[in-house]
Formats: sequence, C-alpha cells, structure tokens
Amino acid sequence: RENRVRQFVSQSSDETNFAIAEVNHRISNNLAILVSAVSLRASEVAGRQHDLSGEDVALILGEVSAKISTVAWLHRFLSKEPSAESVDLNNHLYRLCETLLSALSDPKRVRLLRTGCGQCVVATEAVIPLCLIVTEVVTNSLKYAHPAMVSGRVAVGCRKDGDGSVIVEV
Repeated sequence: RENRVRQFVSQSSDETNFAIAEVNHRISNNLAILVSAVSLRASEVAGRQHDLSGEDVALILGEVSAKISTVAWLHRFLSKEPSAESVDLNNHLYRLCETLLSALSDPKRVRLLRTGCGQCVVATEAVIPLCLIVTEVVTNSLKYAHPAMVSGRVAVGCRKDGDGSVIVEV
C-alpha cells in the first residue's frame, strides 16, 4: 500500500511539474511576442515625420495596453486547464472582444455580435497568436471604422470550413 501511495504522489508531482513547465513556456513565448509587437510599434513611431500629439500617444499606449490585456486574459483562462491540448475558439474570441470593447470603447456606441456558431476547436498553442491578431483587428476597427462618437458594431466568430480548416471572421 505504501508503495502505491508513493507512486501516486510521484505521478501527481510529475504531472504538476509538467503543467507548470508548460505554463511557463507559454508565458515566455507570449512575452516575446509582446516585446516584438511593442518594438515594432516603437519603430513605426520613431519613423514618423511629425511630432506626436497627446491623442496619438494615448492611442498608441491604448493599443499596447490592449495587447498586454489580451495575453493576461488568455493566460488566466488557459491556466484553469494548463494541460488542455485544444480549446473552443468561438467562446474565446467573443469573450476577448467583450473585454476589448469595454476597455477601449463605449459599449453603448459599439455593439458586439457573435457570428460563429457551434464549436470551433483549435490547438491550444494557436489560441494566443490568433487572439493577438483579432485584438489588432478589433483595435484598428475601433480606431478607424468607429472613431469617437461614431456608432457601429463589431462582429466576431469562427467556423470550420469543409476541409476542416478554421476561418476566423471579424
């Protein structure tokens, strides 16, 4: 009996260590993605021919904040099941966009619509890059298609194509 208990404890410890290592790996990769995104934005700003207004700076910082918030939100969600190999992207995208719209816009001015129906299961490692791309598209939508005082809607969802590929729509 004692050997069985030791074996169980050892197995649980190995699984926990693996899960922690996986989460740390994800965090490291995603921080690298954020650093690259911020560096790219800094290069764009440095290359401008004119000085930035306070509004320009606020917009740039809002974009950076949205990217960081996206990764933080995803890590909180994915940490609930660190060993999950796949997730439903439709739910992730909708909740992500709810968070973005509430942070970057007046919810009375811009409505969020869900276009995806049913489950759209993707590999866990694909979720964060996909959500960062959607964050960029939604942020640009709010900045250019729905500037201050212009009402509208943002539709988001994904679906599986006939050949099994995933189509993300914003």
